[in-house]
Order: sequence, then structure tokens, then C-alpha cells
Amino acid sequence: HSNDPLRRYCRIPITLSVQLPKIRLGVEVLDVAVPWNDTSEHSVAVHNVGDAPLRIESLDTGRAELITAAYANGRPIPIDGSAIDPSLVIHRHEPPVMLKFVFERSQRPGQFSGLITLQTNDRSLTENSSGLDSDGRIELPVEVAVVQAELRAECLGTGKPSLAFAVPRESRKNQIVRIHNDGDAAAEITDIAADAHSCSWLHASAEQLPVRLAPQSCIDFGVRCVGPSDEAGGWKRHAHITIVADEIMHKVPVALDVLLPRVCVKPEEMIVAVDGTWDGFQYEYITLSNAGDAPLTVQVRALFVCLSVSVSLSYLC
Repeated sequence: HSNDPLRRYCRIPITLSVQLPKIRLGVEVLDVAVPWNDTSEHSVAVHNVGDAPLRIESLDTGRAELITAAYANGRPIPIDGSAIDPSLVIHRHEPPVMLKFVFERSQRPGQFSGLITLQTNDRSLTENSSGLDSDGRIELPVEVAVVQAELRAECLGTGKPSLAFAVPRESRKNQIVRIHNDGDAAAEITDIAADAHSCSWLHASAEQLPVRLAPQSCIDFGVRCVGPSDEAGGWKRHAHITIVADEIMHKVPVALDVLLPRVCVKPEEMIVAVDGTWDGFQYEYITLSNAGDAPLTVQVRALFVCLSVSVSLSYLC
């Protein structure tokens, strides 16, 4: 409006372009694997693809299990929905803010779902499947898989999951057992021991313990067996080697077969006939054999009463 008599009113078109921030997350779903006996860290990139500075005002992980802490570019931030002071600001064309989440160890293996809520100054609407709405809140779905270690043992040389010893009395034999961790979490092996009733003849090497066995890795340890000298526990025995890793107890079956000698004598009875005036030599033969699996020591004593002579022989079959 002016005092121009010819053109009192003049209209000027105005176009307003409001510069707005716009958030974009590096992932649509935070999919993580958390070892059941350890902590795990996972990061999400927060980008500003708008024209105005983007502010992250608060972070709430109350609906996402197992998260114990969060960091923004290394700076600790609250995770209970309280205000981040000062707010995290991402300007246009700046690198993204990296949000790092710390997941705690859990004694409950399985799958867990939840949500992480970010409060921002982005008031736009979006079709992003992560769920941004007009009040500036964006919800990031979280899928957590709590994974465990999985121990597997094999005897080197046979590849079997059990040990079999064949040992003569008072002799020794060693075997190597390889422990595999086929799971997705590390295993802290703290003890390797034989059953209490078998400690007199079965021993496991545990000098290198404790040891941390990473996922998809293996470690070797030795097992020594000593053949018993008496039959008190039987010549065939069974026991276990127990591997203790965190809350896992993996048992390796052990079988012992004590190798014994078996004497065979032919003939089983010998009859020697001589008269009272005989003063020469007469030869009779005895055949001794070992039908067992261990060395046989034999002592032979022949007593001829009529001559009052005794003969002793000792030899190894």
C-alpha cells in the first residue's frame, strides 16, 4: 500500500524455504550377537542429510535389554531418556556421530527384541521403516542374540570324542586331546581334571590353565594313563576327563584295558620215571608260551625228591 494514485496496492510474491534437519541412521535394525559370558560393543552411525543442524537431545534404551552404557564419539551419554547436556549437534555435510552401545553379559541364552529411542529436533515426516514421527522421536529396533561357547573334544590320532587306553600293569601311556570351541562366544577354560575315583591311574595336564579359547579355535592338552598293579579296581575301568569352562562342564569318556600276560604250559603234567640206582641224565621238555598282551615273567622250579635236587629257572617270554 502506497500513496501512488495510479497503483495504490502492489503485491510481491514471496517463496519461503525452511531449512530443516533430517536424520538418517546407518542401519534400520541393530542386529547384534552378545556372548553370554562377556560384554559386547556395537555402533550405529547417525547422519544429518538435511540443511539445518540436527540435534540429538536424549537417548532411551529402556525397551532394549542388556544395554548398560552408550557413547557418542567416545563421550558417555545417558541412556535413561534424560537430556544430553549439551545436545549432540550434527551440522550439514559434517561426519556422522557414532553411537556406541555396550551390551552386558547375560546368563540367559536366546533371542531378545527391543527399541532404542532417540529424541531429535527433526520434525519432518518420513517413510523410513525405522518409524520417525512428527515429534522428533525415532525408534531403532534392536535384535539381540545371546550366544554361547560350544566345546567339543577329539583324541588326536583317532578323531574320536573319547579316549581308549591299553596299558600293561605299572606302564604308562600318553594321549593328546584337542578341545574345539565351535560356538560364537569365547570359553574361559579353568579346570581339566579326571574323576576322583580314577586319580590313581588317570592324569590330565592342566599347567597352562586358565586359558581363553576364542570362537572357532582349539587347544591341545595331554592325558597320561598308568596301568594299575592290582586287580582292586578291575582290569577294565571307565572314567571321565571333565573340562570346566565358565558354566559349561564337558566330559570326555575314558576307557582303560589293562594288558595282562597269559601263561600256557605244555604238557600241563610231566611224569619222570627213574630207578633208585640211576645216576645219568634224562631230558624232558616243557613248552611255555605267552598268550596274553603283556610281557610274561616265568620262574620254573622242578623238585626231584629221589635225588634231593631242585632246579630253578627264570626267563622272560
